Amino acid sequence: MPMSKPPRRLKSAPRKVLAAPLVPTQRPIELTKREQTILNHVWLGAQNQTIAGELHISVRTVEAHRAMIMRKFGVTNVAQLLRSALLGGFLQLR
Repeated sequence: MPMSKPPRRLKSAPRKVLAAPLVPTQRPIELTKREQTILNHVWLGAQNQTIAGELHISVRTVEAHRAMIMRKFGVTNVAQLLRSALLGGFLQLR
């Protein structure tokens, strides 16, 4: 059985989708002061234990903050995190 032609409105649907303005789907990333501090330490190459000692918090707390930061940025590794943070203006090259 041969396929019938799609209705005119279906033919134009892809053009409408492609012409539609892009709407950001993510909310802006907001870091707490503590998360920003930890991100800065990560940027400088500090290990969790070092960060914990300098901030007088537990290593587990540092791990929890790092996990939350990575979740907020939607990344799975430190390289992606630092790239996203640089591009997003959360870090500066010195």
